Amino acid sequence: MNLRTHNSVDNVTVSYQEINATNSSEEYKVQAITYQYKGLDWIDQRSVHSALIMGLKPSTKYLIRVFYNNNFWTNAIYKTLSDDPTVPVRMINAGDSGYTDSAIQLTKIIATLKPDVYFIGGDIAYDDNMPACAYTWDYYLKLYGSLTSTIGYLMPIVLTVGNHDVGLNEMPGINITVNEYGPAYLLYFPQHYDRNANFEIMKTIPPINRRRTYFTHTFANIQYVSLDSGYVNTFYG
Repeated sequence: MNLRTHNSVDNVTVSYQEINATNSSEEYKVQAITYQYKGLDWIDQRSVHSALIMGLKPSTKYLIRVFYNNNFWTNAIYKTLSDDPTVPVRMINAGDSGYTDSAIQLTKIIATLKPDVYFIGGDIAYDDNMPACAYTWDYYLKLYGSLTSTIGYLMPIVLTVGNHDVGLNEMPGINITVNEYGPAYLLYFPQHYDRNANFEIMKTIPPINRRRTYFTHTFANIQYVSLDSGYVNTFYG
């Protein structure tokens, strides 16, 4: 789970609990890791908090609560997918969104479909890796928030990288430095586990400089592969 706050907030805790649990005391808490999004002007300063929630049961709704600096902030419902491959999974696949009239209208249509997973195939907020355009993510996440508020639950969102997410076209011949200055796409959304020197999976959130733009996710009996078309990584990985 990824959250954003003003950069004065440096301590975020996320708790989660089955809504229909027979034992109401079974509440788990996770301390989020925090990075400041550097390079922004003073009015746009913010921190990004990522909490790794594990051990969730399939076909279950959870109450998610967020606390910052030991104060309650917000709550939401998160719905997990079924582990039965015969149960249909409703996936939304889109791309080239931004915050436009077309995107707003399409999001309203998506809400009527009650999706389980949300995929965006690149060119998400159109910030082009420019700190001056960081506000475009505010508008895009507001759009996503309107979707989850309408359907009544949070869902997995998988974001593939596009050229307008990093500010370069394919195979640009230069390297992008990935750190607290951006790209916001990687700062905001760690989408895979970290790996050690032997490339073995460690079930932890990777630091910014080890976040990749190509990864896989498994949903029921579907393997979803996100690829980088030569923007941050070459075709050779």
